[in-house]
Amino acid sequence: MNTKINSLFKIIFLVFYCAIFKPSWGQQRQIDSLLSVLKTAKNDTSKLNLYFQILDKCDWKDNLKYAQAGLDITENILQQAKSENQKRNLIKKKGDLYNFCAFYYQQLGDTANQRNILFNELELFKTIDDTNTVFQIYQTITNYYFNLGNTPYAIKYFNKTIDFAKLHSRKDLVSYGYFQMAGMFEDIGDYKNAKDYYTKVKAIWIELKDTRLAWVINKIGSCYAGLHDLPNALKCFNESIDLSKKTSDSDENKSKGITRTILEIANAYKFNNEYKNAVISYQKALEMAKKLSGFEDVQFQCLNRIGNTYRDAKNYDSALVYIARGLNLAKELNNERRIMQSEFSLAKIYYAKENYTEAKKILSDEKYKKAQLAYGLGRDMVEIEKYFFKIDSTLGFHKDALCHYIKYKQLYEKFNNEDLTKQATKEKYQEEFDKQQAEQAQKDVIVNKEKQKQKLILWFVLGGLALLAVFAAFIYNRFKVSQKQNKIISEQKLEVDTQKHLVEEKQKEIIESITYAKRLQEAILPPKEFIDKHLTNNFILYKPKDLVAGDFYWAENINDLFFIAAADSTGHGVPGAMVSVVCSNALNRTVKEFNLTSTGEILDKARELVLETFEKSTSEVKDGMDISLLCIDSKNKSIFWSGANNPLWYIQDNQLKEIKADKQPIGKTEYPKPFTTHKIEYIENTTFYLFTDGFADQFGGPNGKKFKYKQFSDLLFKNKDLLQLEQSNIIDKAFTEWKGDLEQVDDVCIIGIKI
Repeated sequence: MNTKINSLFKIIFLVFYCAIFKPSWGQQRQIDSLLSVLKTAKNDTSKLNLYFQILDKCDWKDNLKYAQAGLDITENILQQAKSENQKRNLIKKKGDLYNFCAFYYQQLGDTANQRNILFNELELFKTIDDTNTVFQIYQTITNYYFNLGNTPYAIKYFNKTIDFAKLHSRKDLVSYGYFQMAGMFEDIGDYKNAKDYYTKVKAIWIELKDTRLAWVINKIGSCYAGLHDLPNALKCFNESIDLSKKTSDSDENKSKGITRTILEIANAYKFNNEYKNAVISYQKALEMAKKLSGFEDVQFQCLNRIGNTYRDAKNYDSALVYIARGLNLAKELNNERRIMQSEFSLAKIYYAKENYTEAKKILSDEKYKKAQLAYGLGRDMVEIEKYFFKIDSTLGFHKDALCHYIKYKQLYEKFNNEDLTKQATKEKYQEEFDKQQAEQAQKDVIVNKEKQKQKLILWFVLGGLALLAVFAAFIYNRFKVSQKQNKIISEQKLEVDTQKHLVEEKQKEIIESITYAKRLQEAILPPKEFIDKHLTNNFILYKPKDLVAGDFYWAENINDLFFIAAADSTGHGVPGAMVSVVCSNALNRTVKEFNLTSTGEILDKARELVLETFEKSTSEVKDGMDISLLCIDSKNKSIFWSGANNPLWYIQDNQLKEIKADKQPIGKTEYPKPFTTHKIEYIENTTFYLFTDGFADQFGGPNGKKFKYKQFSDLLFKNKDLLQLEQSNIIDKAFTEWKGDLEQVDDVCIIGIKI
């Protein structure tokens, strides 16, 4: 009896395993049959065709095995091929086999081998001058880098794609490259660059009389909407609708184009917070989509976005109705991605309603695994990780919340590369440079013609003068004098060029020295990972005025006590950086060498060590630092703080509180006194802010005045409920906008900590 039961379990397990991990029984039988035929195949061409049939039916995990065997056979046939046409067809087959290999590595997550396959395929098709395929491979490489979050390399290969199309005089491919570039910028929210590239596409399509002109005008309108320029957005959308009506397409195709444009109009209203107009336009697009065949997905988009619009307008009941309708439609269509999108929208609504338990029920661990399978480490996971973190954090699942926050932070930084704008404008500047070169070339032609004309006149004059012997000696003498002057001028020019070269070399050496000094100064700053390890919820906004800075931040962990400080050394630039090294070293010695743990005593000892260092100088040195020093004792739930000239701000019980610092620096002062140690009640969700005076003292705004501390504190309090990383971004943006075109007057260092 037991034997029969065990046999039954084995059969059930085998069926279950094959159903999940293997091709269907029918497919497997076909593969086995093809493999049997393969063993008896008489020539390589037959074998190659059989391998392609097997690859079309097998599981992706077997792609590499069969594709590699196919590549080996292709190489054998290529060596024996006689006609160019036969070689060309074999190379195309080889490219198809490369695609199977690339898909295998992509599914496996082996991006290095996937990249190598793509570049091998690129070189392969260059050998047969297959313009269309080479262009497509360039596009694939571009998307490969973009999906990895390596935007600068994606831009580099976009430019290579476009250069390749220009080299082959393919304006249609150039426009397609521009369109893809615009789509990339639109995807990451850089609507200005997206609009510029879509405008380039529009110009080419007008020239080529492309029937898709309404489409690109529609995309330009979407970019204006993203830039909050609603009037220009609506102008583009209306122009797109007018063009769609005038095309020679069927009435149904016209209706489809107009429906998509109305959907974009609704998106524009929603993006600019005009919720009522957005819902009206979405409803109009929905009714039109219902009448069109194959437009079920557009119906879903309308329902989902109406729900999200009601959520943004805080009309949660209506939001739930429309998201539920969209979810039902997605289930009818059996579209897993749309189902996931609907469920995520539902969770966001429940989170907004503060029904965190229901939100967590929807965003379960199982749903998270599905999202990872669907999106991998792509851009869509940024928002998903953010909401998993917020929900788990609110419900007290701190370990899971921390994991999601770390992943959110990594993905956010991955897809927000600060060098993007510089890379993106490369082509713009290159085109301007090419234009200037062309204009200069035209000017050179005119100048050369003028020179030839002058030479001709000169010869006539010299011929005439040759007849006048009286003036021959005079002309010769003047010629010698001119030669001598030219020689002197040439020597002077050489001397100037030499001096210029020396100045440039010295300047280069100075910059290299300061850059190296920057690396040395960065070495004294505690790694962000060290701070994150002890303070899971923090941000550090550090903006030196120059390459090196007087401001610095310091952190140390001693016997379960975590110290962190924001300090402002005397001066900025190179002198400030040198003082900061002295002050940082003094802080390190107080806790490591003298084993001090009281914040007041640490500052007292640091002052003593700084003065001791500068007293060795024969000249009087009054340098030192202002500092805000916080000590967190997580084990005993205690917090201590001391400050020299810089205060402490903290938000507790929904109030911004301040502890004033001792009015004396860490350095030479006329009437020194011991620094005060303040004890602060340890209450969870309290946020502390340590800072130097650089932000408040920055000149800017409409009247060129200082930002000041009152406006600074209002900014912090206004954004107190946001994530620390989001607070940092808002503070940084506020500083940049306030500064405008004015020079940064001082170093900036701001630390935010939430316990």
